[in-house]
Amino acid sequence: MKSYNAGLVQRANKIGIVTEAAFMEACQEVLEAPTLVDLGCAFSAHLGTARLFGDKAVALLTEVHKFRKAELQCADY
Repeated sequence: MKSYNAGLVQRANKIGIVTEAAFMEACQEVLEAPTLVDLGCAFSAHLGTARLFGDKAVALLTEVHKFRKAELQCADY
């Protein structure tokens, strides 16, 4: 079994989708994006996957995206 970010697992568990591998993989890929360009690509590519699991999943993917974006922007300074 793949290891996922602990915070991601907690948040996904709260909304009942921690067992959905496709969603967890999508979020993990967004969290691991090495650049802002890669981040945007990963987010866009996986937004459809998140939509399959409902509004709460989209909100979580968006939260993960915002978090990683802030991390990458801070690293640039």
